[in-house]
Amino acid sequence: MPSDRTDLTPQHKLAIDPAGWLLLRDPIWAFDLKCNRVVWANDAALAFWRAESHAELYARDMSAQSDVTRARLAEFAARFAQDETVEATWTLYPKGVEQTVRCRCSGVRMADGRTAVLVHAIEIGGQARGGASAAGSSDDLRAARDQLAQTEARFRAFADVGSDWLWESDEFHRITHFSMGAWDHYGVPADQAIGLTRTELVAKIGVNLETPESRE
Repeated sequence: MPSDRTDLTPQHKLAIDPAGWLLLRDPIWAFDLKCNRVVWANDAALAFWRAESHAELYARDMSAQSDVTRARLAEFAARFAQDETVEATWTLYPKGVEQTVRCRCSGVRMADGRTAVLVHAIEIGGQARGGASAAGSSDDLRAARDQLAQTEARFRAFADVGSDWLWESDEFHRITHFSMGAWDHYGVPADQAIGLTRTELVAKIGVNLETPESRE
């Protein structure tokens, strides 16, 4: 995986590992509706957006949208909440070059619990991606997403029914999952712990780390 494939901040990370989508030939990217930026893309999407690197693509501000586009995205978000997939045609402008793109869009959860738009470009400029395999690629994407989601759900269920203090953190040491056992021990709900480091969590519950007893 290229070293420049990084997100804007820890909060913009996807909640599931998207590695299974890297091998698909069609452009696939995740768009954060809150910050109006692409927060994940495979190499085919990098080429579609005419980006020099993933870091450069993720830094692009795509907030210049019409009211119609914003309303359309809001409608899609509501349908994603019902686990629906939406097929739509968009006119996009990678590096100022107009492209008509037929997309299959679905929701994908982010580390902070919000939903991003997962975009799969199945037709660009009237040409189907991958020829006859376009539908198969879409099925592969959906199957990969579902499999990852099921694996994650099993892990979450196992963690939550146990009495152990379990949490998961990312490479920035910020909590991305907080089990019920940890919730009971620290007295902090999971939605308030997500995004904190362990030091910030301890400070939140009012523990003074200056004493040996507290550090222990």
